[in-house]
Amino acid sequence: MDEKGKSVKLADGVLGAKYRNGFEHPQYMEEGKVYPIRIRTTKISNTFQEGHRIRLTITSSGENFIFPNSNTEEGFDSDKVQKAKIKIHWGGDTLSRIEFFRERQCGNQVL
Repeated sequence: MDEKGKSVKLADGVLGAKYRNGFEHPQYMEEGKVYPIRIRTTKISNTFQEGHRIRLTITSSGENFIFPNSNTEEGFDSDKVQKAKIKIHWGGDTLSRIEFFRERQCGNQVL
């Protein structure tokens, strides 16, 4: 996001949190419990200019983007739909973080 608040989407990452341990082991999340979630995105290349910030959007739905999410144990084909309660931890023992990996360059090759 630039100094004027303009942002450009650089990458998408999608994960149904129930499948955080793999599609073979769906596990519904319990309210009040903290879970580590790893969301991978496509590879991108961007230089963040001085004064620019990173904007992150987290949602439990993606209408017209990805499969519907009922936010229930039954999943996408459930007759019941409920509102998700998303909590991002900013400190303490459950500090949230974003990890970036910087590629090294040696001559004309990216390592």
